[in-house]
Amino acid sequence: MKKSILFLIFLNIFIFFSCSSDNNTDEENSTFDKEATMELLKAHPWKIQNQYVDGVKQNLLTEADDPYIINFLDNGFFEFANFSEWSKNEETWQISNEKLIIDGNSFTIETITSSQLVIKSNENGVSHSYTFTEEGDTNAFPQYIIGKIYRPVSETITAEGETEVITREDGHDFVQKILFEENHVMTVTDTMLYYLSWNKISESFIFLEANEKDLLEGENAGYEISLKNNGDLTFKYCYIREGGVKSSESSLIEATIVLRECNIWDYLDGPNWILVGVDKNDVALDEFPDMPFGTIWFFNSYTNMIEERIDKSDKEIEYMPWEFTEEPSEENIRIDITLDQTTSPNEIRTFKVMKANIAELWLSTEIDEDIYNFRFAVEVHE
Repeated sequence: MKKSILFLIFLNIFIFFSCSSDNNTDEENSTFDKEATMELLKAHPWKIQNQYVDGVKQNLLTEADDPYIINFLDNGFFEFANFSEWSKNEETWQISNEKLIIDGNSFTIETITSSQLVIKSNENGVSHSYTFTEEGDTNAFPQYIIGKIYRPVSETITAEGETEVITREDGHDFVQKILFEENHVMTVTDTMLYYLSWNKISESFIFLEANEKDLLEGENAGYEISLKNNGDLTFKYCYIREGGVKSSESSLIEATIVLRECNIWDYLDGPNWILVGVDKNDVALDEFPDMPFGTIWFFNSYTNMIEERIDKSDKEIEYMPWEFTEEPSEENIRIDITLDQTTSPNEIRTFKVMKANIAELWLSTEIDEDIYNFRFAVEVHE
């Protein structure tokens, strides 16, 4: 029979133990309040703070299976999440004989308050102690990120005691943009738009669905979120890399990505914008010969060039210089574009940004006293 996920986790981390109940306990004379204990356990998620074995503190992030956050659910099931795994409604929990029983494994509750949980055990003379602290629940999830779009500005990677900080100024291509919505994350890479479902485990921890890891580094899918004083977000994650830099053994990689809220003009930079329609004086055209539907514009902020291709298979690129006509504001973004030299030598046309978001870009310009709107979209990954 296949053992439960939680059983295996506790086997690896807790060195699996079984605490025997005192059959002679007189429950009627006990001061233990079962109902109050259950309510405290269910009140919010619990984040592991430390682990001691025979009084010696252990490193919680040395194994991929180390626990991070646990939830005691109302339905009698147990939820577990860390940087690499998420399990819900697979293991059960209960209070029995003043013990905490999780999927058949027994723990002595040493301390329980609204903000701290300490469970202990002893196996073959070896004592184990695990302390959890209050972790805000999903109802307190930071709403400040919902509906906002962020872009990465730096990443810090620590491996084997060595830390490397990567920034855009170092030439790292941070083009991805992320929109956080209630039930999913929309993320744009340099070419496509992806939809990723997320699970809010606690106030500061999320987990992306396991079958949508194609955009993630390694096998990790859990992220710890925090807000910096300047409004930036930090996303911390950890994963195991096989074969370290200095040894042949596996090593733990800890990374933190800093995200900054996008200004509306940031939307230009990054994805391939595909022309999906042209309106002339608010009337949709069936075609636009000077710029066929499917034409791709890529705004390169490093070179200040638009890289134009007729379609995705086109290997020839036309380069058109672009710059902001003036300092852009939320209400007014105007772009001067030097058009294709082969068809309009030295012609500079001013485009106004009519709409810009994570998936759409509408540019408007005047041609021979007529108003043209060029509607671009990001390709959606299926």
